[in-house]
Amino acid sequence: MNNAREEQISASIIVYAVLGAEARGRLSFSLEQPIFSDMEKTNSKTASPLAPSAVLDLQALDNIRVLQGEDSPAFLDKIIRTYLDHARRLLATLHEAAARNEALALQKTAHSLKSSSAALGATTLAALCRDLEMMGHQQNLENVTTVLAAATAEYEMVREALLAELQKEA
Repeated sequence: MNNAREEQISASIIVYAVLGAEARGRLSFSLEQPIFSDMEKTNSKTASPLAPSAVLDLQALDNIRVLQGEDSPAFLDKIIRTYLDHARRLLATLHEAAARNEALALQKTAHSLKSSSAALGATTLAALCRDLEMMGHQQNLENVTTVLAAATAEYEMVREALLAELQKEA
């Protein structure tokens, strides 16, 4: 297994393990109600900037903070920085998969980004990734460009919110 893949897997395991089943189960999307269907009326370019609490479920970050003790004071910092690094790479891979119409690659990559985003409380991004994952699973990439653009815009808001949280930690 190559180093990048090993890092991705270990980061996903760390982030996933940090949260309990209760936190992972609070996501508000489902196969029957994909988030994309609710986004047709939204425009990320004209939307007002959201407060970090509107972009992130701050309870997820609090769950990570609980694990952060005197012996690991920078745990949340490490988790967020690892997530941001991997999410950036995963988004690039999603764009490549969409451009090449590679449904399986889209499905697997979206699944990874969905899981790690949910673990850090980025539930809207996780829901968009779930939509992308399902598109790949169903091999129906008809709206992939639109959903991927929304996911990319949402990631930028998540990134800013997480960086703001890091500033609070400093």
